[in-house]
Amino acid sequence: MAQNVRLEPIQQPGTYNPYTILNQNRSVKHCDIDFEKIHENYVSLDPRTFDSPRAQRLTFDVPPFQSYGTQPQQNVYDLKTNHIGYYKNYESINGGDIIYYTDLDNDEPNGGPQFFIPAYTLPEILVDPMGSVKPYYIRVPMFQKNNNLYEYSFDQDQCEFREDLIALQQQGSNTSNFGAYQWFNNPKQYYPSYQQNSNGKFPLFQ
Repeated sequence: MAQNVRLEPIQQPGTYNPYTILNQNRSVKHCDIDFEKIHENYVSLDPRTFDSPRAQRLTFDVPPFQSYGTQPQQNVYDLKTNHIGYYKNYESINGGDIIYYTDLDNDEPNGGPQFFIPAYTLPEILVDPMGSVKPYYIRVPMFQKNNNLYEYSFDQDQCEFREDLIALQQQGSNTSNFGAYQWFNNPKQYYPSYQQNSNGKFPLFQ
């Protein structure tokens, strides 16, 4: 597990695309045909998009998505969007109007904005006496001098103590966080646009 240690929060934000769509074969693919692009924005004759007090049409940066076979009403009962039972994973969900995605800016166990001081995050797997398996993410402070972000050690210690408390409070919710688990378990599949070596993340032990 030591080879899977991360340095968080990310040291070079903005150098990657944080969003990755999981269910690429979803039925919600095509944009609403009622919207037309005018001057870099999209408008529609739908009465719900008309602002009566100002007597003008509302504009949108992107048109809304539509489900397969609903507009126009074609192939409503197509087996492509009808599914009975359980899906194997998020990637295989193709029915409904839900787009499943990962967001690295929110999936880091000890990432920003609540965490500011760089620290190591060590993943651990806990098996309780009842056989339940849960992941835990331990925040390991860095005490190198070049990691000090404040002029006075008192301020550094206060902020370090605060972030340590936040990490302990978040451990319970992080055990069921799908994104946090895949960030350590399979980052190439769920966060393909992020290059670990180019963003200041490196193993604790070489």
